[in-house]
Amino acid sequence: MEEGAGHSLAQTMSIDLHASQEQVWNFVTQEDNWTAIGGGENFGLTLMNKSKRVETGTKFVQKEMVGSSFSVVHGTFIYTERPKVAVWRGYATYKLFDIITITLQEGGTYSIEKTKTGSTFSHTIYVDFPDTIFGKLLRWYMCDIMRLDIALKNHNILEMETLKEKLNEK
Repeated sequence: MEEGAGHSLAQTMSIDLHASQEQVWNFVTQEDNWTAIGGGENFGLTLMNKSKRVETGTKFVQKEMVGSSFSVVHGTFIYTERPKVAVWRGYATYKLFDIITITLQEGGTYSIEKTKTGSTFSHTIYVDFPDTIFGKLLRWYMCDIMRLDIALKNHNILEMETLKEKLNEK
């Protein structure tokens, strides 16, 4: 993960796909498909709208494992531009040692860029730690001891590779 502003962390993962922007958008913005690309680490995405597709203003809940921590993300897609970008913001609740619950602000951007051979799908994730002594301690523990940076990277690589496999099946 890269250093962000203040006590934030940011990470971007990308993958080249032999699929059009529209094909990638149609796949990744459907509730069931996003859960399917989690490679066994995503336990469900619920989009809280009638279409069950990502749109500006859509609220969501996603359950997943990131490394050894179970996380529940509550968020809202604050901006979408079909078939190019979707920006989300929310908070994630992590269980540490199965007894301590930590809530952190998170956000991200999905982008799909057209290429000569199809498209490139990217997902940038932001994790914001509180600007307090506790936040600094928490960031140190989660990043240096629990290796959240490596866990998120591995989680995102798995999602990207599974996305590529699923799109190639179509």
